[in-house]
Amino acid sequence: KHHSIPVIFLSAEREIPTAVKAIKQGAIDFLVKPVNNQLLIQTIRKAVRLDEKNHSRQMADRHLLPSHSG
Repeated sequence: KHHSIPVIFLSAEREIPTAVKAIKQGAIDFLVKPVNNQLLIQTIRKAVRLDEKNHSRQMADRHLLPSHSG
């Protein structure tokens, strides 16, 4: 699993259990095809912001952890 990669799940299936399963497995959003272009762009921007926030948090955590280099 690559938890740091934002996943947007696109499906032609409209069943709620499918959407719930996708989110539980790590998707940040579930969109039903055909997708409204504006909604897709908005969701991609959300994914990029989330990825940037996670990256910043990881970098901050690395700087806060004590070094074991001796």
